[in-house]
Amino acid sequence: MATIIIENKELKVWVEQIYSILKDKSYGVSFSWDELASIINNPAISRAKLYQIIDKVNNKLMVNNRKYLETISGFGKRIIQPSEHSEVSRRSVKGAVRKYRKAGQVIASTNMDSLDEFQRKQIESDAMKWRTLELIGSEMSRKKVLVKDKDVKDDLVSDVIRLFSK
Repeated sequence: MATIIIENKELKVWVEQIYSILKDKSYGVSFSWDELASIINNPAISRAKLYQIIDKVNNKLMVNNRKYLETISGFGKRIIQPSEHSEVSRRSVKGAVRKYRKAGQVIASTNMDSLDEFQRKQIESDAMKWRTLELIGSEMSRKKVLVKDKDVKDDLVSDVIRLFSK
């Protein structure tokens, strides 16, 4: 148990070390995985642990600095230009839509006859949630505007968040 607490403290320190350097870097700057690992001064760190740290750094950059780290396959990360955020978001939505379609296929293949009443209602509820999100994701990835009124859009987003937080 003590190692987990120490490890979490180490992770926080490493996140802060990398974040403090990346937050002031310009858009378009790239960093290799080795460069990122050298910032925390731990050559023995596993790649999986480094990915975890960089994910947390990326979250801080998005919230505090409006920057996003995109993966460069086989190399490392790059701070993308603001003009690229929309395309990266669209690609994420497409991937999410594929995952939700797969989830829908799993739900659709459920043998409802072998479930009790509570389980059937749960499957039906889940199916509605997955279908709603998949439709919204499909519309977003096709660059279609669901609604024109900003207030209605905000309400729609709030409804979707409430729907999936249950």
